Amino acid sequence: MVVVQEPGELVLAVLAEAPDPAPVALRESVLRHGPITATFQVIGASHLVGIRVDDRPWFHETLSCLPIPPQDCLHHHGFTDLADHDAALPGWGYRVQVRLRTAPAEADPTGAEAGTEAGTGAGESIDAGLVVAFPAVFGRKPVTHVAWTVGERDLSWTTLHTYPSPEGVTAVTSRSVLHLPVGATGRRRSHRGRVSRRTPPAAVSVARTTLS
Repeated sequence: MVVVQEPGELVLAVLAEAPDPAPVALRESVLRHGPITATFQVIGASHLVGIRVDDRPWFHETLSCLPIPPQDCLHHHGFTDLADHDAALPGWGYRVQVRLRTAPAEADPTGAEAGTEAGTGAGESIDAGLVVAFPAVFGRKPVTHVAWTVGERDLSWTTLHTYPSPEGVTAVTSRSVLHLPVGATGRRRSHRGRVSRRTPPAAVSVARTTLS
């Protein structure tokens, strides 16, 4: 039996601790960059990213249908309105953007099914990382794609989730950036750098835009 997920069921959750119980990872990759360890996972038609500093949990980000209570989160946002969403944890140098786009059934809004690059809407492309294609629904294969980049001043990751329906295919993309403080060094994709553990911010800064 194929379970059909809807993009309106998605929730963006940023947590201090990992979801409990832990979801099953279909694909996983671990990146180590100085004191930072980033674990990227595909969990069904969703993703989970865990960040550790000096081998201690820092925070987790998931865009999924996991039943995570808002009170357990640093940030919690549902997409029942299918609107774009921006959020940031200013005291941590972390920000995330989520975009939703729907194309007619005869079109592919991402090029993902053909193995081509999928634009994130933020001037970059998803072209490496973890890819899972699921059994076809409504004649199209849902795809989850997670990729990441280490720069001189930040660690960023981009994700793509596609949701076929009788009307077309909805592509949900996200781009997250974790700023590395002054003192982090190393060339692009290097593993050198220094990052200090930060305390939780007092508030979450949120900006929302309406899907045009």
